Amino acid sequence: MTDGDAAGDLLAHYAPLLASNVMISAGLGLRPATPDDQSFLRAVYADTRAAEVSRTGWPEPMMRAFLDQQFDLQSRHYAARHPAADRLILTVRNGDSAEQRIGRLYLDRTETRWRLLELALLTPWRCRGFGGLFLDSLAQAASARGASAIDLSVAVDNPRAQALYARHGYRLGVATTTTHKPMSRPVS
Repeated sequence: MTDGDAAGDLLAHYAPLLASNVMISAGLGLRPATPDDQSFLRAVYADTRAAEVSRTGWPEPMMRAFLDQQFDLQSRHYAARHPAADRLILTVRNGDSAEQRIGRLYLDRTETRWRLLELALLTPWRCRGFGGLFLDSLAQAASARGASAIDLSVAVDNPRAQALYARHGYRLGVATTTTHKPMSRPVS
């Protein structure tokens, strides 16, 4: 299978999400990440950790090095634990303007229960309703593909994300770590 075939197959899986009237009217979309997106994916990761790392008092070069190292470790972890996971770029298009990358979505859909590894939007795109639109449309796509649920883990120190997931049908499970809480949303 060529890269083009793989991308077409991947987008076919997300057709219900992409066809959502709400997604279309908001100008939202997604596409498979490519090697050319690596610096953007790294930037999204750094943006999600910026407030936390800024509290360390480290000099800027040390913070950048730490965030680069953490991104590399997370990438290797996801590749090892979820080798078939989709790495998607979240986009927005305003009118006739070019596609603008606004975040990333990593999803493992190899099991009946899909696993949302990460939904991250750059700071300027947060708190505008886009995360909720992606979550609801993802649930529609999962249902259309016969998945039974979408599972995720959310950091215990991220109450805004916990509240977002709860507003969109995710319920808390039993925590097995002190750093993350499991959440799940039935979709069928």
